[in-house]
Order: sequence, then C-alpha cells, then structure tokens
Amino acid sequence: MFILIALCFSGFFLLLELTGLSKFISRYLAVTPLFFLFAMVAFNRDNRDYFNYERAFYDEYFRDSFEPGYGLLIEVLKSIGLGHEGIIFIAGSLLIVTMLRMLKGSLNVNLVVFFYCAFPLIYDINQTRNLIMYLVLVLALIYVVENKKIKFYLMMLTAASFHLIGLFYIPFYWFSKWDRKKFMRVLKLTTITLGIGAPLVITGLSLLFPDKAGYYLNRPPGYGIILYFVCAIFDYFTVWWVDKKIGLNIVEDEKPRMEVMYRFVWFPVISLPFLFFFAEFSRIQRNVLLVKYIYCAIAMKYMNIKQRLITVFLLLIPVSIYTFVVFQYRQFDLYNYLDENFIKYYLDRYF
Repeated sequence: MFILIALCFSGFFLLLELTGLSKFISRYLAVTPLFFLFAMVAFNRDNRDYFNYERAFYDEYFRDSFEPGYGLLIEVLKSIGLGHEGIIFIAGSLLIVTMLRMLKGSLNVNLVVFFYCAFPLIYDINQTRNLIMYLVLVLALIYVVENKKIKFYLMMLTAASFHLIGLFYIPFYWFSKWDRKKFMRVLKLTTITLGIGAPLVITGLSLLFPDKAGYYLNRPPGYGIILYFVCAIFDYFTVWWVDKKIGLNIVEDEKPRMEVMYRFVWFPVISLPFLFFFAEFSRIQRNVLLVKYIYCAIAMKYMNIKQRLITVFLLLIPVSIYTFVVFQYRQFDLYNYLDENFIKYYLDRYF
C-alpha cells in the first residue's frame, strides 16, 4: 500500500515537474511522497534481515561480528532503552536529509523519490548497514566538492565502520582531482587490470578463508550477470548523455557539484570484473543509483521538455530490468516487507 501511494503521487508529480514548475511548488508536491518514503524506511518492522539485526541487541557474540561503528551505535541505543527500531528510524531520517541536502536547488525532487522507490528501496530496506554506509558516503561528496580532504576521509571511515564495503570508495577523492580525461583513462586501465587479476584475487580469498569460499564464489544465477552489466551500461550511458546535453549550460557555481556526482556514478565501473565471481559486488553499482537520480534531477532545469522525457525514459530502462529480475526470481517478499510497518499496524488496529 505505502509503496503504491508513494509511486503514484511521485510519478504524477514528476510528470507535472517535467513541464516546468517553481522550486516552491516542486518541494510542496514532494511532501506527501517524501513522507511515505520516510515512513516505509523509518517505521519498517520486518524484512529479510530484521530479526538478525534485532539479535545483535541481545547477543553480544553476534554483535561483535558487525563493524565497530554499527556495534557502537547499538550500545548507544541500548543505553537509552531503544532497539533496532531506533537504527532504522535513523536510517530513514538520514535518507530524507541526504536527498534534500544533495537536491539543493533542484526543481525535480519527485523524480528522485519516484525512481528511488521503484529501485533500490526494496533492497535498502533489508540492508540497513549498507544503506547507512552509502548515505554517509553520499553526504561525504560535499567535501569532495569543497576540497576538504580530511573531512571526506573521516566520513569515509565512518561509512566503512558501518559496512566494510565502504572502503571501496576511499580512493574516489584522489581519482576525482584529476582532469576528466585522465580520470576516465585511469578508470579504464584500472578496470582492465582488475579484470585480468580478478581470478587471482578471488582464488586468493578462497584459499585464505576456505570457510567462506562459497560466499566469495557466489555468482549471479542464470542470466543475472548479463542483466547486471546491461543495467550498469545504462547507468553510465544516462549520465554521459545528460552531461552532453547540459555541459555548456550549467552555471559556474554548480559545475563542481555536478562533476563530482558524474564521476561518482562512473567510479564503480572498476568493480564490474568481480561480478563474474561474486554477486555481492552488484551492490557497489547499486549504491550509486541515488546519486544518478539526483544528478539527473538537478540537470532537468538545463533541459528542454524533449530532453527531459528522454532522460526519464533512460532512467526507466534499468529500473524495469531490475523489476523484471525480482519477478523472474519470484522475490515478491521484497515488496511485501514495505508494508510491514508500525504506522500501518497502528492504522489497521484503530481504523
């Protein structure tokens, strides 16, 4: 119910935004979709990992298997009498804050809400540590724009303390300070090098940690690997196409922010070789989708109506593919969990 309301409202308002609306009206129209998005995340009460996360509050040995930042947050919440519901409330609040902070100056808030609700919300609501990690990571991009290296790395360490996959993004600051041609050239060379070395890395990990070898060698099922690559290609093509259409029109003050987001969407290309061996690497690509949506939303004000429609169409293609995969593998529970919600429980009980 909540997801349908959020999609219907944000989808309808997105169509209105494409025709051109004032910033005030756009933000006003986004209030309802943002509320339902916030409610779905912040008041969720069941998902695939929910009870394992709850277990960490009373099983100290299990809690120690998590990263230290997440463990510290658990201790803080326990000290004030809260459980896992406190963590997901923080995650929901952080999601909305991140969206609004990064969308500063945008007239297309509903575009981000619609596409985020379409995908990857169904995974983020399950993977709470990963969600918090990449939201901190997205906020850290502000310090890349402002050339505040120390603050960026502190944010990166904070992100990695919630999920170790955050370490993957640490080199981004260094990469982002090159001119674009060098940045793209280094990305290409790094991807090729990792593509050659990936089998050795995976083999080494399986030898060092034989008890987790099955996890390291967890390949995407069936044609999943092809679809992951197709979606990634559309991600890169979309920001490339948008960049070509708006490049000369961006106001000077906004260029640094747009350039950082553009490069951030491209950065995960170096992880793609590992997808042949390890399905979990798909989340690295998934973690930049929010930034891709924000980048396109900000770019809309520099486009004509035809270009806006093409951008929305390009965004719809990978979302449709991801949705097809979810239905193909009959993962319907991912949608059902969106209605396992404290607010819905309350409404059902009293109304």
